[in-house]
Amino acid sequence: ACQVLKNAGPEDLRQVCIELSTYMVWLCTKTTYSECRKRVLETLESGAAFEKFKELVITQGGDARYIENTSLFKKADYLHEVLALEDGYIHSMDTAKIGEVSLMLGAGREKKEDAIDYAAGIYIHYKTGAFIKKGQCIAVLHTNRKSIIEEAEQEYLKALVITKKAPKAQKLIYQLVK
Repeated sequence: ACQVLKNAGPEDLRQVCIELSTYMVWLCTKTTYSECRKRVLETLESGAAFEKFKELVITQGGDARYIENTSLFKKADYLHEVLALEDGYIHSMDTAKIGEVSLMLGAGREKKEDAIDYAAGIYIHYKTGAFIKKGQCIAVLHTNRKSIIEEAEQEYLKALVITKKAPKAQKLIYQLVK
């Protein structure tokens, strides 16, 4: 999110954010789509979007240094690289199963009383449609639970469908409801 607000970040996420922001501005102003998109792009390019986010963080009592430099966030004790087991294309990803792997790592709650480990999670290097090679790092598991790493890795790998043929490209936005 910080990278997108700094007019960078993954291109697919950036495009979805621009599209959603454009329609939010359109809903508020009722000017043309192209005028709204121009306004959104100017706000990103000028740095005003990120500055507004910083202002919101500060207003809510947060420390803006963390969004200016995300490397300040606490790191997990264990970073484990998940390596591809074969060459091929990532045809699909079971995102519900990947969410469960995040939960195993400590990034969520199984029950209301459980604490969330904000250093836990998964950094996914490749998305659906990407070609991967056997032995290549495809994700990194972040956790403070050493005993769960092997099981989490196996579950993550089960969540991927790897094929020899590239899947059809998927739309980022299927439809806009006006």
